[in-house]
Amino acid sequence: MNMTRAVLWDMDGTLIDSEELHWISWRNTMTNEDITISREQFLSSFGQRNDSIIPRWLGAASTPERIERIGNAKEEMYRDLVRRDGVSPLPGLQIGCTGSTRRDGFRQLRPRSAGERGGDP
Repeated sequence: MNMTRAVLWDMDGTLIDSEELHWISWRNTMTNEDITISREQFLSSFGQRNDSIIPRWLGAASTPERIERIGNAKEEMYRDLVRRDGVSPLPGLQIGCTGSTRRDGFRQLRPRSAGERGGDP
């Protein structure tokens, strides 16, 4: 029997500290919508899906199309910030483990949130 071996890398908030980049991308995206959110509002929603966060912030102005547009804009801004500023592993993470797992024949995948583009690390 030939079994596939794989490693799933859950990067966001597990292997990297992404809180600040998510805060900046949410704050700026909502500012572009003429909506101000506080750091406390952000923190109370951190880790939740965009489609549950955005309707609370938009209230009656929430439509499926607007939720999708804002969510896509936020995720694009977040990816741009990651590319521009980079991210650092959390303390204690063993650096170089991706090379050894590849060398040992493991497939590597990074799970994605809904609406996020991603794939192999």
